[in-house]
Amino acid sequence: MVLRRQVDLRNEGRALQRFTENFHHGKLRIEFPKVIAFNRRVLCETFEAGDHFDAMLEKKEKSKESAEVRHKIAVLGAQGFLQMAFVDNFIHGDLHPGNILIRFNEKNDQHLPKNPLQKFMDKLRWLLRRNSVDESREPTLVLLDAGIAVSQTPENVQRFKKMFKYIIENRGYEAGQFFLTYEANRQKCRDSDAFCRDLKALVDRARRDSFHRTINVTSVFNEMFSILWKHRVLIDSSFTSVMLSMMVLEGIGRTLDPKLDLFECAKPYLLNVFFE
Repeated sequence: MVLRRQVDLRNEGRALQRFTENFHHGKLRIEFPKVIAFNRRVLCETFEAGDHFDAMLEKKEKSKESAEVRHKIAVLGAQGFLQMAFVDNFIHGDLHPGNILIRFNEKNDQHLPKNPLQKFMDKLRWLLRRNSVDESREPTLVLLDAGIAVSQTPENVQRFKKMFKYIIENRGYEAGQFFLTYEANRQKCRDSDAFCRDLKALVDRARRDSFHRTINVTSVFNEMFSILWKHRVLIDSSFTSVMLSMMVLEGIGRTLDPKLDLFECAKPYLLNVFFE
């Protein structure tokens, strides 16, 4: 089904249009190729200049001067994904390094109208500066290949937010009870109390370890999947897809900034559930 949707390029064209609209009025410097025209077999979009993200990951030089730039890029990627997951409910489902470009623009000038000469000069400046580090410039991420896009039901979005809330607030037992709100899980889970206690132990351990380092989303989710399987607790497939995408994103971000904490980044997006 996923491959069939990717072959029909109308889906990617519509997804690019929706992503562009979702991020057009926001403060995040995240962009997508602009769609010119599309049909089932052909998609025409703008060329986007930038350095491939995987090239940056392969660089072994990690000078002190570039640490702030890498931190900005990691946080920007995290914020972009969290907006997709918690605000727009429309998530790029294929965010690997090969689908991400990085470019640097002057501060506060990206939304100003420009004539062809100004655009040419921007590209020329980009070519001259691409191998240098200038922390006065702000990174922009360009996300490509939007053929796979994931949406959840509104109910699942709220459930996903609540799961984050319980982990952040160190309420692992309640997280277990939250998973058991599905009727099918109440019927299949053999020992509800043991399941909730296992999740409580996981969250307690993650929060305890966070005193020494940031919470590792990948480790938490990996162990959570094991606990869910052990107790035969089901979760929606779209829920799983978002969790897996977040794990991939964290791996990319932590390559640039080992201190990246997705749970901390998520707090501004969870305000509506913190007061429930």
